[in-house]
This record gives sequence, C-alpha cells and structure tokens, in this order.
Amino acid sequence: MKHTRDIWICLPLMLAANCVQAQTVAPTDTDLRSIYCVQILQSEIGEEKAGQAQLENSLKQAQIPSTQKFLKDQLDDVTKWLANAESALERLQSYVLPRWMNFDPVPALLAMNRGKDDWKAFIDMSAKCTAKCSTLASGGKSAACWESCPDKDLVARVQSCLHPTWLPF
Repeated sequence: MKHTRDIWICLPLMLAANCVQAQTVAPTDTDLRSIYCVQILQSEIGEEKAGQAQLENSLKQAQIPSTQKFLKDQLDDVTKWLANAESALERLQSYVLPRWMNFDPVPALLAMNRGKDDWKAFIDMSAKCTAKCSTLASGGKSAACWESCPDKDLVARVQSCLHPTWLPF
C-alpha cells in the first residue's frame, strides 16, 4: 500500500511530464470519477486514522467498564470502516495507475482538485451541521435539522467513493 501511495503522490509530476508526449487521450468518465474518489478516500482515510488513534488512546485511559465497551465498539467500527475504505482505494488506484501515462493531464488534474475541494466542503458542511443541530433539544427538532442540513448531492458524491461499482473489476 505504501508503494502505491508513493506512486500516487508522484502522479501530478508524471502528468506534467506527459504534456510533451504527442499521444494523450482524454480520460473517460470512469477514469475521472476514479481519480476524484482517490482524492476523497485518501483524505477520509487520513482523518479516520487520526480518529482511530484518539480512540485507542482513550481506550487505554478508560477505567469504567461501560466506557471501555463503548470505546472498544467505536474502535471496532472505525477499524472495519478503514478496511473497507482502504480496499476501495486500492481498487481505484489499481484501475487508474496503469492509465496515467496516456491521460491528457488537464482533466485528470481538474478531477483531483475537485476531489480535494469537495472533501473540504464536506468537512465544512459537517462541522456547520454539527454546530447547528447538536444544540437543539432532543425530540423531532434535532432529527429534522440533520435531515435538512446537508448538501445531499455533495454527500452522495463523497459516499459513492466507498463503493466504486462503476469499475470494471
């Protein structure tokens, strides 16, 4: 995985070098969606790993059995999520990497930037919704707030990256 991640970091340079080659092709919609999702998943996995480390530290310090169980369950959920996300990321990278050298670099770089921008917007939206909705009293108001708060299109784009069903394999 580390080797694949190192290659992914070098891809913008490879794309720039590709500009001097005569035969480049426009990436397909599948290629662009995969490039976009690699950016999303790399960001999301990085944040989840940080959260996983915090949970592990909290679990080590927890002394109350019910707190230990709660933290252990949370840690198990994060670990399972990370395994699924890393598997999806590896599938996406396996699809995109062999095609990089033939891509027209402009659409590929735009897809990478869109992924970075959408992840930032997703994080900002989540923080705003949390601040707005978690202060409401329990009952129907909090649930209704969460239902109306998110940008549903943004959420759908980001969440679709966990299940790259559009890939041919």
